[in-house]
Amino acid sequence: MMENRYGQGLCYVLTNELTYDEVYEPCKGRTVAREHEDYGFCQVGTSGALLDDNTMVLGSPGPFTWRGTVFVTEIGGEYLERDKTMYYGDHLENTSPVDKYSYLGMAVTGGRYFGDRMSYAAGAPRSNGHGQVVIFNKANTNPIPVKMILEGEQFGSSFGYELTTADIN
Repeated sequence: MMENRYGQGLCYVLTNELTYDEVYEPCKGRTVAREHEDYGFCQVGTSGALLDDNTMVLGSPGPFTWRGTVFVTEIGGEYLERDKTMYYGDHLENTSPVDKYSYLGMAVTGGRYFGDRMSYAAGAPRSNGHGQVVIFNKANTNPIPVKMILEGEQFGSSFGYELTTADIN
């Protein structure tokens, strides 16, 4: 009963007939001993994106004192053949691309920003006082490697609060 007091979040995947297909709970079972300083308030599913390479990106702005992270997993294709690993962005104290209270994962999207390889973008609207967007390279390793970080320019602008991907060529 006590495990349900935390706001860990989840994501339901529905069929075309709007019936439940799968449920994803990437923070379930992770440590909550220090509550908000661990995975107690993951808030996974605050944002999400289904990408054309059969992957799903879930934003999780709450873990590790609202430092935030992203979770990526394959959801398309034959169940027995797909990679069911839940990959994640680094969110530990000394190695995370953002500081506490950054809300990384408030918005997520993905695309082929650098050639044919898939990348993921995650907004951290409170990072450094003006916001940042962290771009991760798709990789089958944990944590997912950071490709680059885009900086907001104006204090308090919440750069990265909303994201979208568009092909404008």
